Amino acid sequence: MSSPLQGSGRLDPQGRYSPEVRAELLSMSAATIDRYLAPAKATEQLRGTATTKPSPLLRSSITVRKAGDEVEAGP
Repeated sequence: MSSPLQGSGRLDPQGRYSPEVRAELLSMSAATIDRYLAPAKATEQLRGTATTKPSPLLRSSITVRKAGDEVEAGP
């Protein structure tokens, strides 16, 4: 059975896989492939927290109205 990617040559354009490896990959379930790739995926995950922080200037420039505040006359 040939997939559209395999038929177009985009699945393995450089011919890096032997027919045996290709047959093994095609016979594997998605869960098995995920288990095989788990160590590689674990090394490429992002670590730490984001470096972007909210600016105090932005916070101070936004006015927050409460329910009891008067509505401004102008837009």
